[in-house]
Amino acid sequence: MLRCKFLGKGEGIELIGVLDETTCGQIEKLLVSYKTGQLRLDMAGLQELRDGGMRPLILASKRLKKAGGDLVLANIPPHIREFLHTEGYDLLLTLA
Repeated sequence: MLRCKFLGKGEGIELIGVLDETTCGQIEKLLVSYKTGQLRLDMAGLQELRDGGMRPLILASKRLKKAGGDLVLANIPPHIREFLHTEGYDLLLTLA
């Protein structure tokens, strides 16, 4: 289960729960609406992140970078940061 919570104007989105192939549709619907600017994803409440959940993040990052913005992953729990580094996603995404 994944819960997405808006953090207020300009503050981004908080992800809570599990982001994988079964829940990535939820975040994909939100991310597709961001076309420009910088978007911050607060991952402090993310319990698990799997390869199947990465597609929406990578696509949003590419789209925003092309428009001069960025997708920033913030407050990343240590086990998720390790996953991102081990799988090479830290080379594709901006980690804060």
